[in-house]
Amino acid sequence: ATLPSAALPSTALPSTAGGLGFFAGTNGCVEAIEMSSGKGLWTAFTGAAVNYPPAIAGGRLFVGSSDGWVYCFEAVTGRQLWRFRAAPLERMIPVHGRLTSTWPVGSGVLVEKGLVYAAAGIASYDGTHVFALNTEDGQIAWQNNTSGRIGQSEDGAGVSVQGHLLLDEDRLYLAGGNVVSPAIYDVQNGACLNTLEEIWTKTPRGRELFLVNGEVFAFDRL
Repeated sequence: ATLPSAALPSTALPSTAGGLGFFAGTNGCVEAIEMSSGKGLWTAFTGAAVNYPPAIAGGRLFVGSSDGWVYCFEAVTGRQLWRFRAAPLERMIPVHGRLTSTWPVGSGVLVEKGLVYAAAGIASYDGTHVFALNTEDGQIAWQNNTSGRIGQSEDGAGVSVQGHLLLDEDRLYLAGGNVVSPAIYDVQNGACLNTLEEIWTKTPRGRELFLVNGEVFAFDRL
């Protein structure tokens, strides 16, 4: 199977489960193939580029799109089961020649123990919106809409959405850009655990998170 020539896949390798492979790409499409033969099985659509691979759990496929929505598809058929708007408003802007929400789901999605985690936003001053959603129906388990500004920061600095999510024990981590990264959230209630003292610290920046010797770091272009 091949993606349309105008589309770049979010990763060179598919997400796989049950003998199926799943790709997503910059054209907003999500595609399923049969791994043994490469035969295309179905194509589903989102409203903008998908920049991170789908997540799979319980026979369902979860995707975060640059249109500001989180999607849940039935893995076998591609049927949309639900979608959730993580962006606070329907507002599209041009970014690098493509239309995207002002609050794309720039974190991708992470699924664990019946919850799907996602974060929407670009720049902290426009707002950062982090959610835990029930995988069954997309209902909100918790949300944090305030971490775009931490405390009483004089310049309004806070967490931006610039890359991966990582879950370790009772903490959810988000690659947060050049001001606060990684951002840290309490996995039970979504409270942001970063402090003013951590703003503009000189730690490695990047869109990918790694757990090294019990500590989470952000890196890019290793």
